[in-house]
Amino acid sequence: LGKFYTPVAAIGARWIMGKYYMWLEWFALLILTLASIVFGYLQAFDVASGDVSGAAPVPAMLLVLVAAATSALASLVTEK
Repeated sequence: LGKFYTPVAAIGARWIMGKYYMWLEWFALLILTLASIVFGYLQAFDVASGDVSGAAPVPAMLLVLVAAATSALASLVTEK
């Protein structure tokens, strides 16, 4: 969930600082984000039972996402 910082920072840089990215950079961010999601899912997947086990509570995951987004936006505002 900590990898949420990178796409939020890229979107925030576009919105706050007016920075432009090429399509290839957006595509690379998409690949990085999807790879992080798949890796997290595979870590929680139990091969023996076929279930996703050991998943963190949803409120805790939401708080981590909010913290990462706040940190990304704060760094952009500070940079501007």
